[in-house]
Amino acid sequence: MAELPHPWAIYARLQNNLRREYQVGDRSWGIEAGMDHILESVSGAMPAEDDVNKVIATGRRRERHRVARRDPLLDDYATAHPDGALTARSELAVIQREVGDRNWDLLAAVGVGSSYKDISAATSLPPGLIRVKVTRLRATFARAA
Repeated sequence: MAELPHPWAIYARLQNNLRREYQVGDRSWGIEAGMDHILESVSGAMPAEDDVNKVIATGRRRERHRVARRDPLLDDYATAHPDGALTARSELAVIQREVGDRNWDLLAAVGVGSSYKDISAATSLPPGLIRVKVTRLRATFARAA
């Protein structure tokens, strides 16, 4: 079999590694990020293997962070503590009315672990502006609490 040119040999290796993954987790998301990085750079300078490895490590770290933020949502808190769940639901309804639909969508996206870059792609707002808006909204409600 012919030797694949750079970076396609790296891409093929990553595909083989991903094929052996049986669970979707930080490792598989990191590999996907590395493969995406290779595809995004095809029209420009080809990435070195070290660059791809850095992107994979960053993708894994981001996914672990997202999972850590999502874990409390997986607990059945509402069933175990119905009074607390009712209070939280009414407080969230008040916040939603105060911030409006557009800002609520931003807060909800951040709350489920979406990155500012992903939110930016969906809203066509720059990630920096989204970060500032979310920080200001959080500060407003932290003072009110």
